[in-house]
Amino acid sequence: MSRRKKNGNNLHPLQRDIVLTLAKGGPLTINQISKSLVKNYKAVWVSLESLEQKKIVKPGKERKYRGRTFPLYWLTWEGVMEALCLQADSDLLFRHACSVEQPDEESLEYLKMMIDFTKAAGPELLREIYVMFKATEDGHLILRSIPINNERLMEAVESTILVNPKMRELLKEVLSGFLSELNKNQGSSGKIKKLKRMKNKLQV
Repeated sequence: MSRRKKNGNNLHPLQRDIVLTLAKGGPLTINQISKSLVKNYKAVWVSLESLEQKKIVKPGKERKYRGRTFPLYWLTWEGVMEALCLQADSDLLFRHACSVEQPDEESLEYLKMMIDFTKAAGPELLREIYVMFKATEDGHLILRSIPINNERLMEAVESTILVNPKMRELLKEVLSGFLSELNKNQGSSGKIKKLKRMKNKLQV
């Protein structure tokens, strides 16, 4: 499985600024973004194209101005998590995400969980924890790895992520699959013990 690098999606400074501008201002046109950042229109357009390819931003509704229509760009769910990692205002970001996406109950719960984790552990640890997951287009999270060799991260997972009932159920289900696969392929006893220890904590 591919994993993000710790420093994120390899965003250059202008791309990071665009993500933070959208997190603060909500959906914006290219012109609005360029004016907000005092940057060249073409440079912003090129950066948005790259961010769209990386599935960090997406064009949404259109804004009419002087008889023309312009797409409003907003963050994907992946982009929302990237904004949290970049230390965007989480409360403001949450309000924009709810207004634009109108998320279902499960997506809303995952977003709240990640915001709570950011407040409790900080954005740097959030980036580490987020490599465990993949965000679907509708804002649901899919578990793709468990950092069993990172004690600091595991402590953060246990103290923050595991308090969420839905995440506990998701982890229990995935852990059973991981343990079954490790046993079948004669995985290391150390990994098996760590996974079993986590699974036992989930039973409490």
